[in-house]
Amino acid sequence: MAFVFSGTATGINTFGQASYTAAETISGSTARAVALNQSGNAIMAMAAISGRMPAVGLTVNNALSGQAVSVVTHGAFQGSTISGLVAPSQICVEQSGAITTTAPATSGFFLQHLGVAANGSGGWFAVDADMHQLP
Repeated sequence: MAFVFSGTATGINTFGQASYTAAETISGSTARAVALNQSGNAIMAMAAISGRMPAVGLTVNNALSGQAVSVVTHGAFQGSTISGLVAPSQICVEQSGAITTTAPATSGFFLQHLGVAANGSGGWFAVDADMHQLP
């Protein structure tokens, strides 16, 4: 997966980044939201499951359980394999761990804003730890 910022740099343009040990396989073809489990290890964030929220950042790296995974907490991204974002909408955690501009609407799901879409495949993010469970 190639991510670019302003069409010039490969990778997410990061302003804050940390490395965690993956507690499970973290994989996918797009940016994924990452949460931490009770041991402080990385797991996929999922809006439908309270133990998998809140997200602490995004990753574009695949990692097997026990491997290091790089998690970005804020920055800008533009990705050729990301589509469907609607600018200038809020970016949220999807129930599968992907990112979306369609906020969850299902009762019991968690809503957490991660940033703002600039176009259909990119935007800016600064993970907001504040989340709300939908009634």
